[in-house]
Amino acid sequence: MLNIEKPERTVGLDEKSMTWGMLIDQFIFVPLQVEEMHHPLFLKVEELEIDFKYHKLSNWAFFVPTLIDLTAIVRFKCSCALICRTEPHMLAQMTSLLQQMCNLLSLDLCSPYSNDISSLTAEDVCLMTPSHVRHLIVRIQSLSEIIIVLERLEHLSGAKFYFRDTSSTRPIIKMLKEKRNGSSCRINSFTLYVWLGKKHIQPRGKKRDSRTPADSLYSQTIR
Repeated sequence: MLNIEKPERTVGLDEKSMTWGMLIDQFIFVPLQVEEMHHPLFLKVEELEIDFKYHKLSNWAFFVPTLIDLTAIVRFKCSCALICRTEPHMLAQMTSLLQQMCNLLSLDLCSPYSNDISSLTAEDVCLMTPSHVRHLIVRIQSLSEIIIVLERLEHLSGAKFYFRDTSSTRPIIKMLKEKRNGSSCRINSFTLYVWLGKKHIQPRGKKRDSRTPADSLYSQTIR
């Protein structure tokens, strides 16, 4: 079991949501006997936000499941600038943590502290995102990597991407037309919102009619 001693300023909690980590860099962990813990301290938390800010604690991945029943989490946000390829253990720990959230529907992997180019690749995002997640928010390196994420994470129904790429968004529109007919999107400055339609399956021997509702997608979303 891990006991937490906090500074005077505390974080407001309710039964179904928790923002853990606003003060994570100030937490002091005091190890106690593990056998004292028979279940997590919080069993009904549905929303969880972890914020490492400037550095992470070495035992964070062990601590979180001890504190919270991860199977109850529906929405998770990691406001962390430290999830990157330079810390492979961090990627593995985050992936393991997310896989324990068997009811997770919404995943936010953005950092509010940095507008820099993300160090996360499409491979990283796909590896970390469980197959039961329906909504994804992530900062990613380029538009080409967004296409990879949308193609591989077929279970998503919606996504929001932050990026620093200035290349054309036409390849994304083309991919949505061809593979996720019925999708729609909105593109602002370095932000792409996507609402995904069902995966398009081309019948064998039948030529696809190019005149689909998705043909107007580009003119609707790029003004």
